[in-house]
Amino acid sequence: MNAVESRPELRGAVYRGDAAAILSVLGGLDPAQCLQLGGDGLLIALAQDTSGATQTAQTWVAGLGTRLAR
Repeated sequence: MNAVESRPELRGAVYRGDAAAILSVLGGLDPAQCLQLGGDGLLIALAQDTSGATQTAQTWVAGLGTRLAR
């Protein structure tokens, strides 16, 4: 699923506060594809102490660091 197809699904999951769905969608996206919405979703998942949230957040931070280093 690409970012265009994933964005409505991610937006709905963020709206519902569905951390498991958020992490599922974020796992297949590059941070640059939906930075603001992805960050909002990660905050929800981290606040709910959802399994995998910390690892996903670390992956996103590393991806952003790589992008900024270019």
